[in-house]
Amino acid sequence: MSCEWNVGQSFFILGSLIPASIFLSSWVVAKFIWLPWVEKLNEMPEPEIPFVQQNLITDEDIENLNENKDYNTLKDKTIIEESPDGPTFFRYNHDSLGFEYWCDKKLSYKILESIARKYVKKFSSVDLYIDRRDMIEKYIKKKNEELEKEKKMEEEKKRREEEEEPTSQVFASFKKYNKGDGNSGRINKKEIPTAEKANKYIFKGKFKESPKFIKEKEEKKKEKAKKIKKTDWNSWFNLNSDSIHKIKGED
Repeated sequence: MSCEWNVGQSFFILGSLIPASIFLSSWVVAKFIWLPWVEKLNEMPEPEIPFVQQNLITDEDIENLNENKDYNTLKDKTIIEESPDGPTFFRYNHDSLGFEYWCDKKLSYKILESIARKYVKKFSSVDLYIDRRDMIEKYIKKKNEELEKEKKMEEEKKRREEEEEPTSQVFASFKKYNKGDGNSGRINKKEIPTAEKANKYIFKGKFKESPKFIKEKEEKKKEKAKKIKKTDWNSWFNLNSDSIHKIKGED
């Protein structure tokens, strides 16, 4: 006995098989491909940001981290940063109008910039930091605008001179063409060596010569002096205890 499906039954079976196959294939992909890949990514360490690119100042930092406007107080506010070239004692000295640092070797400007960004953010003095990259970009933009303006003025001048020339000339006049490379109206970033302003960094000495260690040495000296003084008094009292008792009238 043969059983034949009609059109309605075939459509219903086909319609139920399609979502079932989609669900099954999605489950297989999620179970055996996507989930293992996600677990692998979670186990992988996060990419390390180079030291010189750390502590970048954002627009939010500029808006919210500028409470301290009295830069004289920053001399007492210090940080110790583990830089790629060793531990660094760092602070701002308003008397010198610059950042001072103590390290076992002189640090590169890029490393100092990163430490300075961390410092001004920590002590809410972001306006103190001079962003050289921002200044260079503004300089390039301003210079390009000036060059574009000069170029348009030159083109306008040439156009007027051509319009004023008589149309019926016996001898043809040849136009002067610019034989440049087409970039004369743009400034090359490589042509700008430095920004107009920059942060000032002053190398003060070795790390163990920093105020932190000097203060610790002074405290140890004071402590030692107190102990010596106390010991001397006790020794003197013990040596002269009989005389003291006689003075007091004690037996």
